[in-house]
Amino acid sequence: PPSCHVMGASPPRAHARQAGTSLAMRAANLAASASPPEGARGLESNTKKASTLVRKLRELSEEKRQALIDEMSKLNLRLFVSEVAAAIAEAKLRGSDVAAATAIASAMHQVYADFSRELMPLVHKAAVSPAAPGESESDRAARLARKRSSLRLLGELYMAGLSTDFAQVVGALKECARQDAESAKAAADGSSGGAALSAELPNLAAVLGFAKNCAPLLLAPFRSILVAADGAPVAADAADAEQHEWAEPIIFEKEARLLHALLGNYFKMLSKLALAEHARVRRQERSNRRALQSSGELSEEMASKYDTVRRAFDRIWAGVVALAELLRVAPPVLPTEADDDEEAARRAAAASADAEYADDGVRRVEGFEGMEVWEDEEDAILHTHLPELRAAIPATMLGGGAEEEGAPASEADDDGGALAGAHPIDTLLLTLPKCASRDKVDALCFDLCYAGLNGAPERLVRALANPPAGRSELLPYYARLAATLHAAGFADVSGPLCAQLLAAFDSHMAGGPRALMALAYVGELCKAGVLPAEAALARLRLAVDGLHSRACAEALCALLDSCGRYLYRAATTHLRTAALLQLALRVKNSRALRDDSDAIIEAAVAQCMPPTTLARAPPEPPLSPLKAYIRQLLSTELNAAGVDGVLSKLRKLRWVAEPELGPFTLGELLRACESRLDALPLVASLVSGLGRGAEEVVVMWVDVLLEHFVAAAARADHRERQLLLCRARLLGEFFNYRVLSSTHIYELLHALVPFARPLPGDWFHCGAHVPPAAADAARAAAKAAKAGA
Repeated sequence: PPSCHVMGASPPRAHARQAGTSLAMRAANLAASASPPEGARGLESNTKKASTLVRKLRELSEEKRQALIDEMSKLNLRLFVSEVAAAIAEAKLRGSDVAAATAIASAMHQVYADFSRELMPLVHKAAVSPAAPGESESDRAARLARKRSSLRLLGELYMAGLSTDFAQVVGALKECARQDAESAKAAADGSSGGAALSAELPNLAAVLGFAKNCAPLLLAPFRSILVAADGAPVAADAADAEQHEWAEPIIFEKEARLLHALLGNYFKMLSKLALAEHARVRRQERSNRRALQSSGELSEEMASKYDTVRRAFDRIWAGVVALAELLRVAPPVLPTEADDDEEAARRAAAASADAEYADDGVRRVEGFEGMEVWEDEEDAILHTHLPELRAAIPATMLGGGAEEEGAPASEADDDGGALAGAHPIDTLLLTLPKCASRDKVDALCFDLCYAGLNGAPERLVRALANPPAGRSELLPYYARLAATLHAAGFADVSGPLCAQLLAAFDSHMAGGPRALMALAYVGELCKAGVLPAEAALARLRLAVDGLHSRACAEALCALLDSCGRYLYRAATTHLRTAALLQLALRVKNSRALRDDSDAIIEAAVAQCMPPTTLARAPPEPPLSPLKAYIRQLLSTELNAAGVDGVLSKLRKLRWVAEPELGPFTLGELLRACESRLDALPLVASLVSGLGRGAEEVVVMWVDVLLEHFVAAAARADHRERQLLLCRARLLGEFFNYRVLSSTHIYELLHALVPFARPLPGDWFHCGAHVPPAAADAARAAAKAAKAGA
């Protein structure tokens, strides 16, 4: 069980003082109830003063307590008993004013015997007042505040002896608990879909006020009995022993058990509701985390929703802890983030056996497993393997050391060394631009600590924030120095340094002075762990949003060049960085940027993202030796001088026995035509020569060529115009070598007439063609034969 006092619970000695006052007041009030007072004989009867007193009682407070009691002791209020009772019941009391109201009510009760019979019903009615239909927000707040003070006043009046009816107090407490239980049940029924708001317990503050201020005095004498009755005996500590010494029973044991059971049931209801609210908070946190990972930012609606459920849980959990302390029981155990991550992993594994999750619960992306965060081993050592200053240097010389020892030295330096304007670390800072290696930077860290860096950190901040112009290679080592000192407790070095660089970064994006070194410096500090990754991602998003300006484009590229690849490869920032990079490309394509801006943005994004390997076409199956021989003949040996040799070799092939050679040879012939313009008559000569020994193959070739030509002409695709032109010239060469007759050519021309239409470009442009000598000889022989005939 918790042993600490929370939520403003009064310590035992404060309860002791309160109990002593209450017991003395209770004895006086019980004596007045046993022997009714004689009344207000001899007191002044002044209606005007009495009415004024009633108006003052409606605004009573602890400061006015003694003045009001003194004024009441001088007036005869016999005719104003009901008005005084109504004024006290209707007064707007704070928590500190309840004791004053109890004292004033006790003073009235000791003089007027019927005062308590007028007051107690009014206070009970205010303590259990339900919500009115159509109640406004301001009226509701005022009613709950009055209800909170009335329930506590009811318990204080009973303990002060103004009433002996404990059932009236328990009844008011039961009614408040019932109203809260109904509110919690209604909220649970409405939140079955997960969209309802958190349950609101209107009487939680009232019940907790009674439990903290009244219940300890009522239950203190029965503490050991009640704990033992719950089956969880607890050894009484010193506070319980001290409380038992002064505590006297105010109620009977049966009534104490009833009150303890009532508070215990309220605690159980509150614990269940706290667990439900905690689950809602965790679900909202996971939703926010997914939104941050996907888009890089959190919408105002989601942030407001999280604040709402978080405040509701904190309010309920504070009540659970306070009641657990009063009842001496342990509060419920809340699930941790590790439990949530394990549960999420189990659910994901059950839903998809192929799903893979990183250690932080982030779903892995395809190809992400093989990426390394750092470029190489040297880069990893530079940013992660930092020297342990705490293990080698006394604590008084590190950040957060003995301020008493450092203060006199600083004052002496300001007084005696102000004229010289020097400090022991100034000489070391002169060597800072020469520290271009890990060993030199680490040695400088030790020297700075021994020279009294904790007494003048602002000097180092100025030196680190202003690196030499044009020395960008020093930035990783400057960041290593800041990270080493940050790990040693020098927050007054890393904090101001990050603030200055972020201010320069923001000023550059806003159109201020150019600070390209500061842009790269921010990325190096992020990789070194000095600057949180969230700050770098926030600046990255701002740069993407303002990508229309040249300054924001420079800031984006500088930040990506310095730490973009690191943020993209880190598991915790990979998804958010990838989303921002894709967003940057979309913004670049949608806005009219300068050509150089487009180029540098594309280069920066390409540097961050790993290169994607394009899908390769499956390799062609190996050719048979005969097919490889045919390809070699038609690709390398086919020329004007060797066409006859190629023809004789092709005639030796077994075209009928191996029918797969026909389609393959046709493809190779067409490939030769597409690659070389002078191969068209040579291919026509080969086809004409093969027609004498493999007529069926040649017919098949011509039919396929004609079919493809007509189909291409019907499509009229401008992308196929060169191919169509090549096929047409090949068909013309077929006519020249008598593979096709004039009848076939005319039929083909008639078939092309329906497809005639204007085509883009210079369709009929082609190079000069010189027919081979064989074609000229054939034409000359044909002309001579015709003339002889």
